[in-house]
Amino acid sequence: MNRRRVAGGLLRKKHHAGLLGLLTRIFDIEWWQRRGRGIFFRGTWRANSLTPRAVIGLLNTSSPVIFELGAADGLDTLKFAAACSKPGLRIVAVEPDPRNIKKFEAAVNDPRVHLVKCAVGANDGQEEFHLSSTGYSSSLKKPALQAINKRWAEINFDEDIIVEVKKLDSIRSAVNVDSVDFIWADVQGAEDLLIRGGPNTLRNTHYFYTEHNSCGEPLYAGDSSLSDICKQLGDNWKLLRNYGDDALFENQKFSKNGPVENET
Repeated sequence: MNRRRVAGGLLRKKHHAGLLGLLTRIFDIEWWQRRGRGIFFRGTWRANSLTPRAVIGLLNTSSPVIFELGAADGLDTLKFAAACSKPGLRIVAVEPDPRNIKKFEAAVNDPRVHLVKCAVGANDGQEEFHLSSTGYSSSLKKPALQAINKRWAEINFDEDIIVEVKKLDSIRSAVNVDSVDFIWADVQGAEDLLIRGGPNTLRNTHYFYTEHNSCGEPLYAGDSSLSDICKQLGDNWKLLRNYGDDALFENQKFSKNGPVENET
């Protein structure tokens, strides 16, 4: 459920001058894929998924703003920060699980990262939050444990707690951000709540990367399939690529190449 990177290109060095630099580019798979608008990156435990490094390569700005919704223990946050040396980088990491927050604060010490301790929902307030045994599968939505255990037998849900919930629009207002370059969403079935609570933010977001339910039965109560998310986002968003359990969307307001074909 939480994304894990296994490998990127064949070479991870900076592009040097001369022959070494040429060879580096020839064999650096992710560099060539970035040249193709960056939507076919390899590299997590799930083949052909985006990686934080690939996301940074996709964003053509000196001051990228990334919203990481469901930041867990900060593993991907650290990868985003390591992949981008630009001082203008800004990462807004959102996480409600107190176990993960403790790990996050111990692991992440970067002034470019701002941690918001809440869940992302359709309304501001407090709600019941279902804690998973792994720390990577907790959700505002009630889990369908039998369906989840068909794919991940090690996951259990033994405790419910009350957490602070904020709309995406409320979070953006609180951190004083005008526009967002990339949303990396890992909210475990609560994608519809995220979208309902963030119309203004989404209007001012370039890319949206999210999980979706592809297994044919609910993993969480009322979770969303890819077609559901396409409808929830509306006509201004186009699906760039379906990675199986994840999908990358682009807001056509920011697109330089015009509309692209939906791929399901």
